[in-house]
Amino acid sequence: MARQPGIDLLIKRGNADGPPETFSAVAGLKDRQFNMNTNEVDTTAQDVTAPQGQPVQKTSSPGIQTRQFSGSGNFEDDAAGKAIAGDARTGTVDNYQVIVPGFGTFEGPMYWTDFSFDGPLEGDMEFSGTLVASAVLAFTAV
Repeated sequence: MARQPGIDLLIKRGNADGPPETFSAVAGLKDRQFNMNTNEVDTTAQDVTAPQGQPVQKTSSPGIQTRQFSGSGNFEDDAAGKAIAGDARTGTVDNYQVIVPGFGTFEGPMYWTDFSFDGPLEGDMEFSGTLVASAVLAFTAV
């Protein structure tokens, strides 16, 4: 099994020029994380055929799924950097791609739930943000 470099975990923003739509990488990311989460729905029910005093077995089924990307790094004031900051400022839903190396690509409408700029006295201005799906994302496996 080949190792995948973390730098290849990419986020790209669509330019709405489609079809086909083209995507530009969000530059400057140093740290990035893509989280897939499924809520647990409790389906536990007492077995009426079980004798009294027997323990109830907890059961569950999958519930709501969450797809979330977060990242931080140097803010690049290129077209893509300005576009994501604008999306965050206005709460705009736009098409994004998240490329998970060795696994696949998630694509669809997403929006920024959190976005911040940081400016150390010495160093470059940085940003951090969290992007979540606003509809079911298409998945293309590698």
